[in-house]
Amino acid sequence: MQQEKPGDTNIGGGTEGTARSREDLRKDPGVRAAVARTIASEWKKSAEIPEDKGDEDLLHNLQGLFVQMYVLHSDGKYLSATQAAEYTVFKHPMTSQKYIDDACAKGYISRETSAQDARKVLLKPTPKLITYVESELDRELEERKKILS
Repeated sequence: MQQEKPGDTNIGGGTEGTARSREDLRKDPGVRAAVARTIASEWKKSAEIPEDKGDEDLLHNLQGLFVQMYVLHSDGKYLSATQAAEYTVFKHPMTSQKYIDDACAKGYISRETSAQDARKVLLKPTPKLITYVESELDRELEERKKILS
């Protein structure tokens, strides 16, 4: 019977002679490549780096957020950056923040400190965002009128 060394694990649970230690698996180029592919795939999913396609990509990915900000703005309410991330299409908060930062840089959103709580930063729609959302609402209403007539 094979004696286990500290740090070795009987991976695969097979019979004697088929068990592979962690060290053997680490050295196996096929296993290393599979692990690298998995890590790369997960990284790509969770840490997408936005390509600069002008405003088209930004507007598409933040459309839900922009409409929510427009609706809240009409009621005199605003979102924090953390709340805003919930209205984006992204699952990873850092990706959401990258797009929100881009929207700020492109003049769609402004950041302002809350009057009630100086620790809280609110995201407010700029006139550029309001104009964009209203034009999208007009376009959507026109499409619906065509469908109903």
